[in-house]
Amino acid sequence: MLNRREFLLSLLGGGALLGAGYRPPEIPDEEQVSLRSEAPRSLGAPFRVVGIGGAGCNIVHDIARSKRQDVQVIAVNTDAMALELLTADEKVLIGRTLMNGRGSRGNPELGRQAALRDLETIAPLLKGAETIVVVAGLGGGTGSGAISPIVRLARTMGAFAPVVVTRPFSFEGERRAKAASQAIDKLEQHARAALVIPCDGVMEMTSEARRPISAALDAADKMVLHAVKVIQEASLGGHTGVGLEDMKALFSGDLGGVVMGLGSGDGPNRAKYAALTASFSPLLDRCFGIRGARAVYVHVEGGEDIKVQEVQDAVKMIAANVSPEALVRFGVSHDPALGTSIAVTVLATGFPGRRQAAAKELENVRYEEEPWSEKV
Repeated sequence: MLNRREFLLSLLGGGALLGAGYRPPEIPDEEQVSLRSEAPRSLGAPFRVVGIGGAGCNIVHDIARSKRQDVQVIAVNTDAMALELLTADEKVLIGRTLMNGRGSRGNPELGRQAALRDLETIAPLLKGAETIVVVAGLGGGTGSGAISPIVRLARTMGAFAPVVVTRPFSFEGERRAKAASQAIDKLEQHARAALVIPCDGVMEMTSEARRPISAALDAADKMVLHAVKVIQEASLGGHTGVGLEDMKALFSGDLGGVVMGLGSGDGPNRAKYAALTASFSPLLDRCFGIRGARAVYVHVEGGEDIKVQEVQDAVKMIAANVSPEALVRFGVSHDPALGTSIAVTVLATGFPGRRQAAAKELENVRYEEEPWSEKV
């Protein structure tokens, strides 16, 4: 039997700052950017994943290598060399005239400008998609800066555009934490709702603190990959009783942002234990878990021996920890690789007072001024 860390990791398997005198060229604001009416190229799958920046591109690289026929992936980056090393259906180098393919140097404003400059190149690749999941690791320049314009573009083209991002490890410093927080604030204006995965929670969940930093970063990327898998299977109707409209309702933003919990169990009470650990996952608020949530989606996954009673037990366990009036939907899928274990993933939204508390906490945090914080 695998230990907790081994099980979770197997389940998930599926630059320098600018100088003070630097001033990039002026470009139009987001509202002034026009798109070409004729697309030079397009993709065909209704479900697409756009990875932005280093972490986002790593995630779409993993999806591309899995060779799934029902999803197409697009890698977007300001680093030409990093793009060359990736596998993806399409690769887009943004900001070529601003940075010459050398990356955004940790500057979110450069990442934003790069995306705005090349929206015309990205737009044809999104045409015809029903669902476009946008993924990135926040805290750096390209992911933090480019994600909002690209999400806005996807929504403008009529697609359902859920967002899955990671918040940096606390040890990465206040500068990256500030960049991530600012990116999340901007996302709230362009994305209906974003699923934010805290890297600190991933590290605690998988015991990566005792492993190399590369392993911790890889685990965070794979957690995003798992979230994309859940959204994809539910959106494409791969689960019993759920579909695209259920995911749209969950990510509508009417109830705030989305959180994810993940748990696993084995033995006689495996479903109940998996649901309980998912309800109080390190990815969630330490004190509240999913308590008070007003809308949840429960993903129950196991081998061919999973019983109806076990699915019922898992859903009931989750429902007992959320608001009595909560909308609870569930889906079931099979994965022989889980053996005798059951995995439960819960996506939840609608936590009264959580956003106000988070905003108040953010106001009390002081950050040092950064060279890129000034308008360029």
